[in-house]
Amino acid sequence: MAVRSSDANAVTQTPAETRKATGGRDVPEFIPAPPAKKRKRRDDMPRIWLRLELFELGLVPLPSKYAASLTLGNVKKALDALHNKIQAANGEAADAAAGDDAVMLDTEGSYTESDNLSSVTFAVWKDAVESIFQWREQDYKAFWLLLVQFHRMIPVKNENLDCTAPLEGEQSLSREEVPVFKMAIFLFIQTVKPHSWRSKYSLDSYNAVWYREHAESLAAAAALETAGAVAAATAPKSPIMGALGSPLMRGSASPPPPQSPHTVGMADRSTADSYYLSFVREKLEDLFGLLYPSVDLKDESPTVVSADQIDLLGFLLCLGDVSLVDKNLKLSSCYPTWEQADNTDAMAETDAAQDFTPHVENGAKVCRFYKTHLSLNEKMYPPVGFSVAPPTTAQNNLSTISPPAFSLNDDFSLDGSADMSSVQEETTGRPTILSQLMKTTVIKRADEFAVSEDSGQRPDVLIFSCQDSYIYLLGPVRNVTISACKNCRIITAPNTGILSMERCENVQLTSLSGLIRVSNCLDTRLNVYTLSPIIVSGENVGVILGPYNTKYVGLKQQLSTVPFLWNAESQGSWNKFLDLDSDKDSMNDTEKPPVSLQVPETFRDVCVPVKPAAGAGPAERPFPIPPEYVAAVRKQYETVESLRQLVTSDEFDLTKKRTMEVVIQLKFKEWLSSTSNVRQILDLVHLDRVNGDPASKES
Repeated sequence: MAVRSSDANAVTQTPAETRKATGGRDVPEFIPAPPAKKRKRRDDMPRIWLRLELFELGLVPLPSKYAASLTLGNVKKALDALHNKIQAANGEAADAAAGDDAVMLDTEGSYTESDNLSSVTFAVWKDAVESIFQWREQDYKAFWLLLVQFHRMIPVKNENLDCTAPLEGEQSLSREEVPVFKMAIFLFIQTVKPHSWRSKYSLDSYNAVWYREHAESLAAAAALETAGAVAAATAPKSPIMGALGSPLMRGSASPPPPQSPHTVGMADRSTADSYYLSFVREKLEDLFGLLYPSVDLKDESPTVVSADQIDLLGFLLCLGDVSLVDKNLKLSSCYPTWEQADNTDAMAETDAAQDFTPHVENGAKVCRFYKTHLSLNEKMYPPVGFSVAPPTTAQNNLSTISPPAFSLNDDFSLDGSADMSSVQEETTGRPTILSQLMKTTVIKRADEFAVSEDSGQRPDVLIFSCQDSYIYLLGPVRNVTISACKNCRIITAPNTGILSMERCENVQLTSLSGLIRVSNCLDTRLNVYTLSPIIVSGENVGVILGPYNTKYVGLKQQLSTVPFLWNAESQGSWNKFLDLDSDKDSMNDTEKPPVSLQVPETFRDVCVPVKPAAGAGPAERPFPIPPEYVAAVRKQYETVESLRQLVTSDEFDLTKKRTMEVVIQLKFKEWLSSTSNVRQILDLVHLDRVNGDPASKES
């Protein structure tokens, strides 16, 4: 490339002369900054991104013989069948209202745009699509429970949702109504095939669910890769990331997956997200065809799509500004010819006698516009994986990653006295990331979770590849993803959305969530409170479900802000689950069951090591747990109390008491060492000392 001088007397060199003068190396051409007008125009460009939580948390992991029916063609048939159901219901209502003069409605037609705003219940939807998809009962229920969660979390077109009443699982299946356009978009999302190694963009290295029936084909595909691909896959840097960290989509370049679900999770989030982005870009015309069947997607077509119709896509696509934060903007407001729709000052200046012109445009042009501007939001969905620079020992395993990824706050305190205002301003809208923690204790208080002032949206939490750590997240959040963790105890405050645990080993989780899903976990225990059945999928071994087992100061107050998560009279649905992989082969007698319920004798209350603030109320659990578990805890306390009284009684002389004291201390130290609790105690003592040292606070 030529290098041009600003000196008028200089002689311009040709590219050949330049390479000769520089020893054969190309000199990059200096590109000046764009003019101010162009920079402003670039800043004013719309930011449209995928709501990736619909893919990362919303995909129903069906076995292949049931997922095979999830095609765009069958989705179209399902919408047509649903149209006929709606028409038949409207016809019955019209007959009842008009008597013999009722007009016959079309009950054999196809899905139309007018059906988008209709709402249906689980029973109506299942009856309409059952003959098309031919799923099992648990598949329909899992799909609907996930859809209801996203329906409540993502309002569209000024929906007036009642999110204050507790939403029991049976109520979701019997009374909850969901708009048809949301159901259509959610079905469209399910047609993505992330588990197919034959697809153009393979996600084998990020497969969230592994089935026995896929093992041979995946191993055969990996065996066909060259030695160079295998070497790249085992290199320190992820094989799917280029020099600048941008995802380079490849075929099945990963080696056969290890047996451990913890090590199976060694992949990058950006790989999956790039795949989902490519899928939506490629299939956006098909989605337009599902939602707007009367619109012909050709430039010369006279058919048009309206702004109100485009706003329905806000369930899948999100519009924002340079802050990359969801501000509940209408998706249609960014289209060039519709930009003035919300500009009331400009509309006031127009001629009052001029008739109002509806905002419509050629469907092909609108589709092309949104496809062109669609991108990933790496602020709200930062890349997480082993390609991200690993934390250093000096950072105590809490790394601060440069934008646009994420920023971790490693100022963990026990009394919450640290000033977090500046951190909240910088991290509003960004998830809290805890990645690759190793042998540490983390406590994050409620004031460390910034809530968006525009939408009131709570942040998400991602816990990735942590080992031998204790994590206490004591502030309400939205969605929680726990992936590829091992030997950890995790306690979370109420989360209003979905909690997903995948590829974890020997993890003890205590959580209160709107909906919980578990996949590919080994020897993991979940003590949870949720009103919906737990969705279980993939290869799980030794997963134990138990009732909620902790209480801390502020829990009742947090629950009062999210009343739909709990019921003061309900024990929850911790003992109910939908097993989507129930068709697997029977186990040997010596193997652990995939999922079982915790026996009362092993139930333990978990202590949250946080100092209550002055004047704070007592730590209490505002909902009941089964009486047999309450009795088991009471018996444990009585045993400890009886032993304490025995030691202090006059039954033994001083020598025997001293001997008993030494034995108890030795047993306690042995327990601390065997359970790794000694490290947690040392961490807590260190945090307490740092928190109580004024010099440490100032630094």
